[in-house]
Amino acid sequence: MRFATFCLGSALLMTLSSTASAAMITQVDQQATATDGGSRAGSDTLNIGTGQSFTPTLTTVDAATFRLAHRQGTSSTVRLDLFDGAGFGGALLSSSDDVTFSNFDFEDIHFDIYSPLTPGNVYTFRLTLVAGDEYSYQTGLDPYSGGQLYFSSGNAAAGRDLVFAEGVVPEPSSMILLGSGVLGIGLLARRRRRKTIV
Repeated sequence: MRFATFCLGSALLMTLSSTASAAMITQVDQQATATDGGSRAGSDTLNIGTGQSFTPTLTTVDAATFRLAHRQGTSSTVRLDLFDGAGFGGALLSSSDDVTFSNFDFEDIHFDIYSPLTPGNVYTFRLTLVAGDEYSYQTGLDPYSGGQLYFSSGNAAAGRDLVFAEGVVPEPSSMILLGSGVLGIGLLARRRRRKTIV
């Protein structure tokens, strides 16, 4: 009987733990993909950045990816900035840590960036080269209707978008984590108590 109870409790604990882990999937809010294969649209040099505006439906952003490639030298280091409004003239809301990459082929580069957002308002990401020689960005011809590409000059490029995605990484439910911990402690205490009685 004790072994069966222990096995049942362990199975429940593992189920709750896997449920909490499953909640760590990124929820993509807005994105533009290169359905036409995309193209190498240009490159930016030190302290100059290209951008992409977007219109969120969620109340926060904490992650974004952009399809980038390193062009010269050993690596490129890029920072992602988030501005209020269309273009780079609005208030700077948040900045990511610097991200270094050395891929010569396009890859999705992940940036951790957090800011509360107002659904339906327009915001703009800007990629800024912090160190390295040059990086290149990829655009798609299939325009994303919630925003557009901005050149480093701040001018919009109608009908083109950076290949990007933005969203949130949902926090695991605190109650599930708390419940699994309490259940584990309870099972351990019950097991120890039964051993001392015998």
